[in-house]
Amino acid sequence: MVYATELDCHCPTRTLTRRTFRNGSQHWTWQCILCGSHSKSIKAEEAQALIRAGEKWEEFDEARAELFRESLRRKNQSERIEEREMRQADYARYLQSPEWKAKRTKVLRRAEGVCEGCLSRPAVEVHHTTYANCGNELLFELVAVCKSCREQAHGAVE
Repeated sequence: MVYATELDCHCPTRTLTRRTFRNGSQHWTWQCILCGSHSKSIKAEEAQALIRAGEKWEEFDEARAELFRESLRRKNQSERIEEREMRQADYARYLQSPEWKAKRTKVLRRAEGVCEGCLSRPAVEVHHTTYANCGNELLFELVAVCKSCREQAHGAVE
C-alpha cells in the first residue's frame, strides 16, 4: 500500500520499515523501495495499528538509504558549485558597471593614489574588505591597494 509521506523523493513506491539501530532501539519509518529515501520515525503504536490493518512491512534497507544520501550529497555539491559560479558571474558584471567604476574612482581619489595597505606603493586596485554588501557597499568597505597588498589580502602571497 502506498501512503503520502514526507520523503525526500517523488517515487511512487514506499513501504513501512523497521529500522534497528546499533544500540538495539527500533524505529518505524516509511522508506522508498526505489531510491532509499525515508521519512522521520513514526510512533510504534501507529506502525502496529497499520500492521494489524494488513500493512506489510520490511526491515529498513540501510544500503539503499546510503545510496540516497550519497545522491543528495552530489546534488548539493553540484548546486553549491552552480550557485558560486552565478555569484562570480554577477560580481564580474558588477565590476563592469558604471556604479562600481564611480565608487572605484572615489576610493582611489580618497587614497590619493597610495596603497592603504602598505602606504608605500601606488594603489592600482580597489579591494572589498567585506562582500556582505557587495553591490550596495559603503565606501569605507573599500580600500585602495597595490597588487602585492591585494594578493596578501586574498591569501595569495608566496
